[in-house]
Amino acid sequence: MCLQQLALAVLNSLGIQMAVFDEQGVILYVNRSWISFGQSNGLDSDDQRIGRSYCNRGEMGIANMA
Repeated sequence: MCLQQLALAVLNSLGIQMAVFDEQGVILYVNRSWISFGQSNGLDSDDQRIGRSYCNRGEMGIANMA
């Protein structure tokens, strides 16, 4: 098992929504709970995808609320 697989296995073993971001807010890893929460709450799966900027998504959400 490589380090990436181990990290993902640890994240998936947690019963809470977890995501790992880089310093720019880009999603590096998400666990099953994160994905399940998003699906249950009608979030677009593209917004939860690895490689997407979580920070930019939040800014768009705030702009839409104004």
